[in-house]
Amino acid sequence: MHKLELPPHLIDGTRPCFRFASLEPARTALLVIDLQVAFVDEGQPFASQNARDILPNVNAIIAAARAAGALVVFTRASTSDHPPYARPDWFDRSAAYAPLADLLREGRPGHALSALLDRQQGDLVIDKYRSSAMLPQSCDLTDRLRAGGIDTLIIVGAITNYCCENTARDACQMDFRVFFVTDATAAMTDAEHNASLGSVGGHADLRDTSEIIRLLQGHEPQ
Repeated sequence: MHKLELPPHLIDGTRPCFRFASLEPARTALLVIDLQVAFVDEGQPFASQNARDILPNVNAIIAAARAAGALVVFTRASTSDHPPYARPDWFDRSAAYAPLADLLREGRPGHALSALLDRQQGDLVIDKYRSSAMLPQSCDLTDRLRAGGIDTLIIVGAITNYCCENTARDACQMDFRVFFVTDATAAMTDAEHNASLGSVGGHADLRDTSEIIRLLQGHEPQ
């Protein structure tokens, strides 16, 4: 598990940070970001122990969200060659991303959600084609959420400083209330995880697993 070190401005209040006193489960979606075989399972080239370490917290939040009546959404980072979801060639062929892009094609083992997740019938699974799940060239998630009367998001998953953070930023700018769970998101390193929390704290309410579960249950965090 990451060694969590929140920046001073998120502790002493020197910079404003959203703090929502409650949430309404019927208007809330839990976004489980990209906890796929490629990023989670042992032996995969892009997997990390940090991603595996958060799974108990992620599954606990999934169970609480489901029990409260919130929508549970799993996203899968995906690669497509077809508009409107195809990324530019210069991106998918880049030295850094090309090996991963190939692993995330539909039907490849790495594309599947990890079997270690608590996924049940009735949960929503969305393939997304950009780092943010909120963009129209990524997927239709935003339209689905709005059609369902969702105005609040809880973000867990990987990677903290890329797909999770980008989704949180875009969701905030699209007028969604965003909760970002500090010990149910994972990056490759502690430094990247903690730096990302310092950044995303300007766009989301940062909570730990116990706090978000209490909010889902209708209680004030302790």
